[in-house]
Parts: sequence; structure tokens; C-alpha cells
Amino acid sequence: MVNTKEYKDYLKFKGWDSFFTYNIAQSKQFEDIFKNINLQEKKVLEIGFGSGSLMNWMRDKGAKVSGVEIQDTLIKSAKNNDFKAYPSLDVIEEKDFNIVIGLDLFEHIDRKNLTSFLIQISNLMETGGLLIARFPNCQSPSGVFTQFGDPTHLSALSVPIFEHH
Repeated sequence: MVNTKEYKDYLKFKGWDSFFTYNIAQSKQFEDIFKNINLQEKKVLEIGFGSGSLMNWMRDKGAKVSGVEIQDTLIKSAKNNDFKAYPSLDVIEEKDFNIVIGLDLFEHIDRKNLTSFLIQISNLMETGGLLIARFPNCQSPSGVFTQFGDPTHLSALSVPIFEHH
């Protein structure tokens, strides 16, 4: 679904020079996102884990975390940090994740593939599982910079567009 050639210099573009660490500011951001969610012993899948900071933070909060990423460097780093890491949803055999997270992920999926991508995610989740999604809001002037500031973004999304899929 994703052209990995477009991501050739993505780590440099994002400014990621360390993996699977988080700082105080990131910890506060994560605490805000997950303030009403008990992560203890939850089976979590983060799709598009990037630098791995969230995966490490969730593990520190007691979650059992796995991740999906398209870049070999990030997958190797995840495995070196004792995480299960996969190059795509297609190779995951587990089907009982309590929580699936896609922060700043869905804008990287072509809208024509969004419904099938969501079905794939659903098939990996337990009944009643939680999907946490964050993406730039294309209906908001403040989402425009985020949406169009990354050359790998394929879709402009909003809550109504996302819910339609």
C-alpha cells in the first residue's frame, strides 16, 4: 500500500536520531492522550511506530506492545529493544489486540485503500477493542501545515471522512 521509496530519507526528515527513548515533554503528551486508558497488561499494536518513543512509554506503563513499521532500520531497532515488530499487517498472526494505535498514520494511506486497511486492523483486534487514531484535520486551517508539510502524506482526512470509511 505504501511506496517505501518515498521514505528513503524519512528518518532524517523527521529528525529522529535516537530510537525507543522518550523525554519529559513526550511523556506528558502521551499521558494526556492515554489519561483515561489503563495500559497495564493490555496487548497493544502501534502501527507506524516511527522512533518507538510511544512503544517504550507504553511498555513502561505495563502494556505488552508490538509494532508495525515499513522501514528496516526501525524494525531492527525495535527487535534490538525486545519488541515484536512487523513490516506489515499482513504478517501478524495474533488476532486479539486490546488496543491498536495509529498516531499520525492514516494520512499516509491512500483514501482508496483506507476501508480495506481499517478492515485489516479490525481483524487483528479483540471484539470491543479500541482503535486510537490521530491525523491532521483537513477541515481546520491549523491542520493544513501538518497535512501538507510532509511529502509522504497521501490523504487529507477529517473525522467525517474517516468515519465514512
